[in-house]
Amino acid sequence: MRDTLDYILLDPGSVVTGPASQAYQFVLSGAGVLTFRFMGSVADSARAWVKFRVAQRPDLTAGVIIFNQAWAYPDFSAPIPTNETFHTIGTPLISGTKEQAHPAQPMLRIWPVPTSAGVTISLGESGDFVCQISDLSGRLMLEKKGTGTQMYIADEELPQGMFLATIFKYGLRLGQARVVKCKP
Repeated sequence: MRDTLDYILLDPGSVVTGPASQAYQFVLSGAGVLTFRFMGSVADSARAWVKFRVAQRPDLTAGVIIFNQAWAYPDFSAPIPTNETFHTIGTPLISGTKEQAHPAQPMLRIWPVPTSAGVTISLGESGDFVCQISDLSGRLMLEKKGTGTQMYIADEELPQGMFLATIFKYGLRLGQARVVKCKP
């Protein structure tokens, strides 16, 4: 299981691992990349879990929302996203799991995250779509049209840093995911 923390809002150096569904090895690498490698076979990868704590950066203003989502890598299959969680800074404390608003919409998957090369974008439904890559301030870095269920964004098209990939189909936003490109 791999989880890329938002290192702008969270302190990766403060991670404290906790209990899990089975024994695991933990590695912290890159810019807040947590990797939990379960020991032995995982009978049902959809039921594997691990808990950890991480400190938020000091002086975050009230109303800031910290989102987090991990990816499970079962066997040699495409990665499977976990539920996305959120935590809102301020009083009262608001946190929980972000439920998918429109279950009929196709699922968006981007992998590997983080990457030191290109990324693959996969949709659960075939068709024409547009991918927009924006920096965290909202500046458009790349716009690419695709057809089918997958698109590859090559190493030379993707600059280093943290970005948001937003997928549009027929003018409607299907989903958004974080992309992190580290130095090779």
